[in-house]
Parts: sequence; structure tokens; C-alpha cells
Amino acid sequence: MEKIIKSYELNKAVTFSRLFSRINLSPSSRLVLRCLIDFWNAEKGYSFPKQQTIADCTGLTRTSVVNAIEELRMNELIETRQGKYTLYYSFCTKFLHMVFGDRKVLLPDMLKDLTSRCVRYSHITNNITDLINKEQENKNFSEDKCVSPYDNYECAVNWLNSLEENTLKHRVIREQVDKVRKIWNIPEEGQ
Repeated sequence: MEKIIKSYELNKAVTFSRLFSRINLSPSSRLVLRCLIDFWNAEKGYSFPKQQTIADCTGLTRTSVVNAIEELRMNELIETRQGKYTLYYSFCTKFLHMVFGDRKVLLPDMLKDLTSRCVRYSHITNNITDLINKEQENKNFSEDKCVSPYDNYECAVNWLNSLEENTLKHRVIREQVDKVRKIWNIPEEGQ
């Protein structure tokens, strides 16, 4: 049976992943992102509140909502698609990886569903899922000691060593690698 992540679970995951401390977003964009999560329809895989509804729920002006949506799109956290009466908002793989990936809870079914909605990231969906699965199988990446490469230096080194060369070609994964290296002052190989 396929697990469907409800909006309250997604909201909780955003909090526990400390997303807002890891990405620079304006307060308006943070409010709009939370609102989109609140309106997220788990069965359909997207949100579709009107911009005026988002403005009413967040206390922002409609112009602020439009600017916040554009900021979320520019940070590649959401994709928008024009419907007949409203915009449809989908969460991109980058967002899901930032929220779930670091805790190894990336949901392949959810990502597979997003492949058609987030075209920019559909080509890396399978690679990220494979990467997470390989990390879980890797004997050096001990479940009882390490949950994330952000936990400690040893976890970071083991995670970096478990990555395959072809996964490092993808920008989202490369960003995470660079971030882990910077946090733990781990030089790139050959430096």
C-alpha cells in the first residue's frame, strides 16, 4: 500500500528538517510556503489555493504573495502550472530532498508522482532515490550512529565516501555535498 503524506506531516517535516535555517527565504516566502503546504492535496499531489486566498490566510498583500511565489520558484522549491481558474503548485524534488532526504525518509512513490509535475528535476528523481537506498544499505553508514551527514564528522565522511561519481554530476546532490564539506571542513579529493 502506497503511503500518502498528509499536509500536517509535511508541515512537521519542514519544521524538524530545519528547512528555513538551511535556505535563505524572505519571511513572506516562508509564510506562503507554509500556506501552500496547508492547502496541499495529498491525493492529487499539488496545492491550488487562489492567490487572494493565500493573501487572506497569511495577512500579506496580493503583490507580496506574487513576489513570494516567484521567490519560491526561483529557489526551485515549487513549480506552478496555470489551470483554468487558478495556479497549481507542486513541490519540487529539491524541496522534498531538503525536507526528507537528510533524514533518509525520501519517499520514492512521492517522487515518482512528481516526475511529471516538476520537469526540471524529473531527471534526477531516480538517482536521488537510488542514492538514499544505497546509503541505507551501506555498512559504513551505521543506522545506530548516523542518521544524517549533518550529525557528525564521521557520518559526513562515510556519506561522502558512499556517493558514486555519476550522482555527483547532479546539481542538487552536488549542493548537498558542498554544504556537508563546508560544515565539517572536509576538503575535496585532490586538495
